[in-house]
Amino acid sequence: MPPSQPAYVMYGEATQDNIDLVRVITSLWERKWLILGVTAVLAIAGIVYALVATPVYRAEVVLASAQEDRGSNLAAGLGGLASLAGINLGRQGDSTHALATLRSRAFAESFIIDNDLIPVLFASQWNAEDGKWISEGPDEHPDIRDAVRFFTNSVRLVAVNEDSGLIELSIEWTDPEVAANWVGQLVERINDQLRTRDLDDARRQLEYLQSQLQVANLVELRQAISRLIEGQMQTIMLAQAKNEYAFTVIDPARVPDQPTRPRKPLIVVLMTFCGGMLGIFCALIYNAVRSRRREDIH
Repeated sequence: MPPSQPAYVMYGEATQDNIDLVRVITSLWERKWLILGVTAVLAIAGIVYALVATPVYRAEVVLASAQEDRGSNLAAGLGGLASLAGINLGRQGDSTHALATLRSRAFAESFIIDNDLIPVLFASQWNAEDGKWISEGPDEHPDIRDAVRFFTNSVRLVAVNEDSGLIELSIEWTDPEVAANWVGQLVERINDQLRTRDLDDARRQLEYLQSQLQVANLVELRQAISRLIEGQMQTIMLAQAKNEYAFTVIDPARVPDQPTRPRKPLIVVLMTFCGGMLGIFCALIYNAVRSRRREDIH
């Protein structure tokens, strides 16, 4: 009984595929020097880039919110009366507000201005010897908006672990000591800023409560106001006594000894791989063009 037609077709297709594969391999072998040349060029380019690229270091600190439960018992006991009186007892426990302040552009702007970091952030455009920008046009000089945008997008990173609630604040910069110094300054600055804010609010509210206590006639009202005064005094004492007011340092920043990027071995491997793929592609294109020219001649 003769073999069925489908079996014959499958055999023919397999044979044709094998022939095509052999032709491709043969043509690539004929252009091996082209493939090796392109691969070598990209590999050398990767090595050169890895050697000359400016290393970037990451200094990071792990923080925990120090405001999570502060004043919660007092707010639970006096929350209703405090709301009626316009007093906010729970603000000092607002960890969300503290995190938003840490991430805010206004906080970054004040840090940049106070430390005069615009020339540092755009050092390639700044002439340190003359103390002026290299470009002559004022419109080409970076301003505070450019500095804040660059700082918040590329230098300062804030990440929150959703499971533990811990906050990772990091600085990526070309100088490892500067990166560690900036991280420490940011932590100290956010604690001082939020402490000053809460102290000012508590003192202002304390003055208001004391003035209301003087004019209150009902004994119950005077007792309630006295309890609110006690709460504000507690806020003031806690703010003055605790250095790590908004955030507690769990893992302090250290001067990094290894750059975060560029990853030199990975760059060299990827460039070599891309060079090999590009070389094979060039070899296939060359063979295809050559075959087309032969067909046109014949």
